[in-house]
Amino acid sequence: MKNMKNKGQGAMEYLMTYGWAILVVMIVGVVLWQLGVFNVGQGTVVVKDWNKMQPLGPTVTYGGAGGNFTASFNNVAGTSAKITAISINESYSGVVCTPGNTLINGAAIGTGVTVGPGSAFKMDASGCNVKTRGDQYLMIITLSYNSVVGGISTAHTEIGSIRGNAE
Repeated sequence: MKNMKNKGQGAMEYLMTYGWAILVVMIVGVVLWQLGVFNVGQGTVVVKDWNKMQPLGPTVTYGGAGGNFTASFNNVAGTSAKITAISINESYSGVVCTPGNTLINGAAIGTGVTVGPGSAFKMDASGCNVKTRGDQYLMIITLSYNSVVGGISTAHTEIGSIRGNAE
């Protein structure tokens, strides 16, 4: 009976010694994470939740000092798309980029810019939140377009995000 008590005590000592060490390592990891040590690196762009209009990650730039945001997209819908509206919200600050200054391939959205299937198009926006170089941004973009299949026009809306660091 005495042998079982010694084994139980040894097990408890083992758990207490290494349990505290594991807890300390976890706390250090959380502190480093909160300090931004594990954040997205400079120049890395992450895109999420896109379907038929897909951002081309390497083409995304956010000139934080000037509040200018540029991204290229690819139309993979399989049909021509007439872009009718774009809304860009920098979600960390809540600032909405100036919609009147958003251009598609250099033309204002209101002019009815049409992008062919498989074609890329460039979006330029100004009036976004001013940030310093290296600050992280998260753009929530709502892109509305009409596609025509068999002579029938259908309205579509995609909402996705683009995240990276200001340049």
